[in-house]
Amino acid sequence: MNFDSYLKREKELAIKLERLTILSGIPLWRIIRLEFRHRFLNTSFKTIPCRVSIGHQLLNVLFSLVSILSLLVKRKKFDNIIFPHPRLFYVNGKYLERFSDFLVEQSKIKESYIILERHQNGIHKKPRLHANKVVYLDMIDVLSMLLKYFVYPYVYIKYKREINKIYELLNEEFHLSDESYKKMFGMIISNFIVSYHLFSPVISVISPKRVFLAPRSTFKSVIAYCARRGIVTYELQHGVVVGDTVLYAGQYSPEIDPNFFLVHGKDNIGTQYGMPLERVINVGYPYKNYVISEALKSDKLHDSKKILVVSDPHVSSKIIDTIILLTEYFPDYVFHIRCHPQEKVAESDLLKVVNNKGIEIVDNSTESFFTLALYDTIIGENSTVLYEAMSLHKRVGRLNFNGLHVVENHDIHGGFVINSVNDFQLFMNTEYDGSRDNNDIYSDYNEIIVNNLM
Repeated sequence: MNFDSYLKREKELAIKLERLTILSGIPLWRIIRLEFRHRFLNTSFKTIPCRVSIGHQLLNVLFSLVSILSLLVKRKKFDNIIFPHPRLFYVNGKYLERFSDFLVEQSKIKESYIILERHQNGIHKKPRLHANKVVYLDMIDVLSMLLKYFVYPYVYIKYKREINKIYELLNEEFHLSDESYKKMFGMIISNFIVSYHLFSPVISVISPKRVFLAPRSTFKSVIAYCARRGIVTYELQHGVVVGDTVLYAGQYSPEIDPNFFLVHGKDNIGTQYGMPLERVINVGYPYKNYVISEALKSDKLHDSKKILVVSDPHVSSKIIDTIILLTEYFPDYVFHIRCHPQEKVAESDLLKVVNNKGIEIVDNSTESFFTLALYDTIIGENSTVLYEAMSLHKRVGRLNFNGLHVVENHDIHGGFVINSVNDFQLFMNTEYDGSRDNNDIYSDYNEIIVNNLM
């Protein structure tokens, strides 16, 4: 079942699903929705494994525990809490999170803030910009994962009626015929409840006026607690979204969705983030001026025959197969495939390209704008990196064949759509004017708007 078909059927259940709540009003469906969608639709947002050792994780937990206990004991207040996206990039000698760190740097937020950082795949990258303001969340993450097993029997008994009812509704519509979904629901709810209660004293002590976070799925227990306390939450855009997605599609719920969504540019304003339009605010891209000026200092490869290919976890195999096809027809080109930070190319796909001189899997740890600056031509399907390339006025091609499908709309579009192998040659031979490229995905940053957020 494709996602559009699934979503139509899910919408028919929406009202009944949203009626089932826990903790005095939080929709149970919204707690389990994303994980259910991933399992039922067999989708994945990442294919890279967690590489950290148990010893390293224990050190992070200990460090996190000391930092959090220090917060609770000192009871220091901060006007702003930043829960940054876990993905950090190495830029000019330090790791940074591209949106939140520069939002802090270029606004009044820097006068009173603290960063509560979740690891990415078990790792906190160092040296980090704003390191003196960072508190690790490993203790809360690990305790939530462990304690959910102890809390699960109580949760399953307490919410047995709601769990059975939600399974019954989904089973009637989607023919699940697999009661293991009930255990999955119970575990997710248990984890949510533990996380909710672990975060509550931390947020209560800090007493923030505003909380900034990304993405909402990672910090839904934080949003729910803040909603109950009347603390305003802002989700930070972390990628270009076109149309309905597994992450965002669905009805807005003030009990578990952020109060506002901050986007990078005016053309990102829309309902694709599962937010009412009046709650979507364009603040521009604070990283824009810095990165463009710095990235363009990079030395180009000076080889028009080398093409950067940007991939994503859910299309890895299709990207590999399509580039192999292009090398067969165009042996003079060399394609450098850059994986998404959450993507690992499968062994079976690596075997396909190991002896192909026209394909190289390149390093993806360098910040994407700096990698883009090295190339004249960038191709891919729907990756956010393609829009970054457009902002640098690069030649951008969109692969729309061999199982790859370009998604765009009136506001979000760009690049040369390559519908066949022959189209690729046309793309390379035609003077690229960028007339279709979107110019307002990354608008100029507006510090005044940020400084006047509630």
